[in-house]
Parts: sequence; structure tokens; C-alpha cells
Amino acid sequence: MKTALVGDYDIPEFDKTIMTNLLVSVVDLNIVRQEYKLIGVRNANQEIYRVIGATTDNQYLNATEELDDMGLVDDLQENDREKNGYDAIFSLDLDLDA
Repeated sequence: MKTALVGDYDIPEFDKTIMTNLLVSVVDLNIVRQEYKLIGVRNANQEIYRVIGATTDNQYLNATEELDDMGLVDDLQENDREKNGYDAIFSLDLDLDA
């Protein structure tokens, strides 16, 4: 799997856990966007700050399970199609704070 930061957005504390738990290579964003499946990760401001690209369905499933285990929620889980090219977009579960 490959990953890249997007723009100049805030990087949340949990990003260190993502980088530790997922076996990803840091590459240019344009290279990540060419991968088979794309996962976006949002910060507290709901901005997609990181993109993770998976080459296979297995890599994609492993990454989404790992992000889920970290307590992040797939905002596209209820949808049956991708959004803006992403197959999944993970963020903190905002309902936990309510």
C-alpha cells in the first residue's frame, strides 16, 4: 500500500498510529491516486489530509479493518458507491463526543 499527505491540513495525533499499524510506503500523491482502491482519512476539521492507496482488494480490506479497529468510522459505509474517487473515507466517530 502507498500513502501521501494532502495539502497543508492539520495532522491529527492518530496519524502516528496509522503509519505504525499499516504497512504503507510514503510516495507522491499522484502515484497514490493511481492505485486500485483509495481510502481518505479526515482530520478533526473534516478535511481529507491523507490518502491511502491499495493495490488489491485484500490490502484494501486489511487497511479498512485496521482503521476501524483504531476507532475510526467509514463515512461511506452506508453508500454503495465511491465519493470523489474514494472507496472509503475514515474519520473520528463524532457521535462519541455527543
